[in-house]
Amino acid sequence: MELFSRHWLIVAHIKEIGFYDIAQQYSIITTKKAYGMFNDKNYQSALNTFYSEIRQINDLEAIYNFVTIGYVYDTKLKQQVKKSLTLLQKGHILKENSEFAKALILLIKEKETKENLEKAKTILQHMQAMGLTPAMKNLLLGYVYHRLLELSHKDNGEYDVTLYKKAHYQYMLALDLAYDNQRIQSAVLENLGMLHFSVGNYALSTHFFAQRSTLPFLNIQSEASFRWHFARALFYYNHYKQAKEEGDKAYKLAQKAHRDVIAFMQQDAFYNLYAQEYEQASFLYQKVIKNLQGINRAKALLGYGYSLKKLHKCKQATKQFQKLLQLTPSLEHLPKNRYRLIDFEPKRLELLAYGFLVSCETDRKKQQSYLAKRVKILKDMKGNVSDFAYDEKTRLEFLIKTLQQEAVIYEKEKELNKMGKVMSEALQLLPLYIKEGGAYSSQVMLRTLDNYLALSILYPKAFHQEEKPLAKSLTTKTIQALTYPNYTPPLIKMEQKKLQKLLTKF
Repeated sequence: MELFSRHWLIVAHIKEIGFYDIAQQYSIITTKKAYGMFNDKNYQSALNTFYSEIRQINDLEAIYNFVTIGYVYDTKLKQQVKKSLTLLQKGHILKENSEFAKALILLIKEKETKENLEKAKTILQHMQAMGLTPAMKNLLLGYVYHRLLELSHKDNGEYDVTLYKKAHYQYMLALDLAYDNQRIQSAVLENLGMLHFSVGNYALSTHFFAQRSTLPFLNIQSEASFRWHFARALFYYNHYKQAKEEGDKAYKLAQKAHRDVIAFMQQDAFYNLYAQEYEQASFLYQKVIKNLQGINRAKALLGYGYSLKKLHKCKQATKQFQKLLQLTPSLEHLPKNRYRLIDFEPKRLELLAYGFLVSCETDRKKQQSYLAKRVKILKDMKGNVSDFAYDEKTRLEFLIKTLQQEAVIYEKEKELNKMGKVMSEALQLLPLYIKEGGAYSSQVMLRTLDNYLALSILYPKAFHQEEKPLAKSLTTKTIQALTYPNYTPPLIKMEQKKLQKLLTKF
């Protein structure tokens, strides 16, 4: 069929109506044959096949593959590519498409600096694409704008909106032009997914990735890489179940492809954790942890410990949290950037670990020790809450809750003076909490006032009389905040009456 199509290309005039159909038939057969050779890593044969296609129909997709085989996949063939391109140019076969090859070689051969990207952009903007796949020009131009956009990104998340729009525009043009070419469609859709992910448009990113997932893949290596990116976009879009499914696929494909599976395994464990598949998460973390160091190991220990805790394996979970606490002193704070959405702060992991240890531990003395360390971290955090990816209101919420946890243990241990002290401290923090945007009707206010009033009624000697005006004022304002003009829901009314009774006895 290939020889038949080639024969008709030779005898048919380029202006004849049937020439396009003949060229398209020839391109389909030859390109599939060349890609098969390429996938088998028979680069010389693939190169020769793409060369014959260029000579016959001057196709941009063939030019792209011809150049990349010699300049990227098998550099021993680079000289052959150079000589062949020169001959094609002298024979007036490439014509305008020689500019495409020129821009492509510039991007491959030289570093993708802003200067070289601008040169490639100028070349592509002024060329008139020829052949069956003009979409390749728009795809490459979109890629150039995409790379310029990445270079414009700043650590605070700002980026050049104009470059983003131009990249999107060129990719969409390529998608329209490639309506009958699944290979180009696949590349465009994947690039669109990456483009929108880079600027935080996770909904659009997952939309384009989902479209790409319905098309074939060249090999399992490329599919594994794609599933990795798709899972990440789904996770950022808060679709944890779907992220877990794609993460599972990526990990399995990486195993089949005999790739280094450590990164795939760690991410898959993470997605399983968020999807509440704790059994699978703990299984994967157990396998991967021994191969991790530094920050990655610390994060994995936290995830492994948490998954064990959710499986009610508290003894095993405690061991992992303790290993984490031994590791964190050796880790340093890392500021956020475009790849790290929040700062990495080792103390944040410690804060979480101590909280989980409290819930795993049954020994009250150990619980007191963990809570005291958690309180210290929360107090030391003041003024640096952004390093922990929190705000001041959240810090105060955590601190108030932790102080009350301490009070509960002190009450059980009959250490009433200490109980009164920490409850008084929690009460004193409530005005600051309100100042930072907390609501009088919030659970933090309700639980703290409930506990303070109830404990002060039960153990009046453990509390100071001078705190009474503050407690009464906060309780009165909270009761007022729970009053609705027309209708008060039963649960809120019940809470309101409870506070009123406690205030009366207080």
